[in-house]
Amino acid sequence: MDSRSDAPLLVFVHLRKTAGTTVSYVMWRQFRRGEVIDLNAPSVEAANQTWNAKPAEPRARIRCIRGHLPYGPDLFAPRTTTCFTVLRDPVERFVSEYYFNLSNAGEQFHDVMTCERMTLGQFVNSELSAEVRNAQTRLLAGADSGARPEEMLDSAMRNLRERMAVVGISERLDETLLLCRAILGWRHVIYRRINVNRRRPATESIAPATLATIERANSLDRQLYRFACLQFEELLRANHITSSEVAALRRASQAYHAARRLIGLPRELWIEAHMAAARRRVARSHR
Repeated sequence: MDSRSDAPLLVFVHLRKTAGTTVSYVMWRQFRRGEVIDLNAPSVEAANQTWNAKPAEPRARIRCIRGHLPYGPDLFAPRTTTCFTVLRDPVERFVSEYYFNLSNAGEQFHDVMTCERMTLGQFVNSELSAEVRNAQTRLLAGADSGARPEEMLDSAMRNLRERMAVVGISERLDETLLLCRAILGWRHVIYRRINVNRRRPATESIAPATLATIERANSLDRQLYRFACLQFEELLRANHITSSEVAALRRASQAYHAARRLIGLPRELWIEAHMAAARRRVARSHR
């Protein structure tokens, strides 16, 4: 990656439960120690405030930011930015969010969900899920709570089309990483999947009525996801990503994953445990 002080700041707008942690590990490999930070914020204004509060010298060394944050054209202004994101099928993402909260004591909804023994169907109809519904559209639009749904969707689509250098798809991780290599100049995009909840049931086993409710509750995200998939296909064609490249990366990554499991406790597992502990501390501080 370009290490010049005037190089654009790479910003990964990390939407929750979209394979973003896996992408992040590949991304961090592209930079030197001290050049990448996590910065989570509920608004563009809060993100900019946190960024500008950092001392000037270490801030100048930062080349990349990964964060659960909304997108806005003035994100981290006046620094020039190159932004990218990864989207996921909205129903899959919503189901994953429910089971992730249910399984992790530090998560926002865990206590209420476990105390009330809340089912997935109850969760989607509850006030708790308001923050989860159409979350991809809201964050990519950078919209405030008073924006009309059609305005949010238009803004999110426009930002994907005009502001994102790479629009990835969670279900097509190999192609997403190959696009990052072609467009962002990444090297060594071999990966192993991180932060995967293997205890959640398959979507096919969920009651059709519950799935239909989730679809209705995430209608904006479903439209945005279809739009993102079309843009994704355009990027693949424009960058000449071939099926043989995809197959080669998948095979290499499967071998890498198997090899890492033989090593013992890999660094990624330590980082996952560290991140889980941090989430629990944040949850306790909010009580």
